[in-house]
Amino acid sequence: MVRRFFTRFLRDESGAAAEYALVLPLAVLLFIGILDGGRYMWQLSRAEKATQAGARIAAVTAMIPQGLANYTYAVAGGLPQGSVVGESVFRRVRCTGTGTAASPGVNCAWEGTQTSAYALAPSAAAFGQVYDRMEQFMPGLRPTEVQVVYTNSGLGFAGDPSGPDVSPIITVRLVGVQFSPIFSGIYGTWGMPTAEYSISQEDGIGACFEEYPGANAANCDLG
Repeated sequence: MVRRFFTRFLRDESGAAAEYALVLPLAVLLFIGILDGGRYMWQLSRAEKATQAGARIAAVTAMIPQGLANYTYAVAGGLPQGSVVGESVFRRVRCTGTGTAASPGVNCAWEGTQTSAYALAPSAAAFGQVYDRMEQFMPGLRPTEVQVVYTNSGLGFAGDPSGPDVSPIITVRLVGVQFSPIFSGIYGTWGMPTAEYSISQEDGIGACFEEYPGANAANCDLG
């Protein structure tokens, strides 16, 4: 049946075949455009969920910059015991993923001017926990597309005996993510907007995972 249709179509000399020949490519492009539009919106949704999940994991596990988590501002930093850790000594730390999906790594750097710019000692294991969680929501995500930023929230105090002296705002961000349309060989890839989600630090020393091996949403509220 399909064969007979195309045979009649090719032999049609009434002009209808020419009209179909002009309209059909446009119809195909429109159809593909609709598909790519839906795929693009789905990718945006996945990026949003990935940042939310990554931030939630980062908030209840060990800080990626271990030097920030372990630094005692009342001893090494010379601040009065119990005083607020201000932005002059801790403003912001940005940690950027490196490596591959099979072996993610991370680099951390200070942003702005801090008087106590001590070694940050980034933890690849802590970053790996965040990245692995995000990759579940966005398969194919690369570590180099993930940033985790720790910003001073004004919470915490120098010499805190129960945990880190600071309780920063954590922002998990996706940067440089590319979307590949169906005909990517023709149209190339499209850059996606930056996606990010922020949440306040809850643990910072990984106690949730240490206390509950094989942690889940019930005992660590990972969401």
